[in-house]
Amino acid sequence: MSVRRPLTSARGSLPVLVCVVGLLLGACAEDDPEPRIAAPAESASASAAPSNSVSEAATPVDETAEEFIQRWAELNRDMQNIGASPEYERITRGCEPCQGAIERIAEIHAAGGFVEWDGMEITRIKKMYTRSYDVWATSAPTRYKNSESSPVERFKGGPHKFMLTLRRTADGFVVDDLARRPL
Repeated sequence: MSVRRPLTSARGSLPVLVCVVGLLLGACAEDDPEPRIAAPAESASASAAPSNSVSEAATPVDETAEEFIQRWAELNRDMQNIGASPEYERITRGCEPCQGAIERIAEIHAAGGFVEWDGMEITRIKKMYTRSYDVWATSAPTRYKNSESSPVERFKGGPHKFMLTLRRTADGFVVDDLARRPL
């Protein structure tokens, strides 16, 4: 039996995301950097043709799970760098680890801190169960300050794996859960 470790477990006072799933959602180990999401890469999924661009989907309702995961990763990056993203909050409203990361990032920005992260490159997506997908990603390094007076800290980037549990709604996919997985 494996123990599920939420991506919102903190290293210091900054949440570690997956990543992804962080990944949360982003998707990082406790001693790895925060998840970062870079430009989308091809997904290696047997269930759908690879997509090189999130914008290929006409609308969120029409996008495949793989396209949604790429878009989720981009929104995760933006949320961390900007400090808020109504669209990221909308697509993760049922995901407890994601909501914890949103709250922590908002606290950092409200205290005059920042997060600088180029995101993560999704390198592989594999459907595991009816609604769950294993996602492999390579996170970019992160620079952050917990507050205006805090020193700049860094997380190194690197490979991560997480599981995203999705649900299709009338408006498209949403994230129900995010969990770190062993590589």
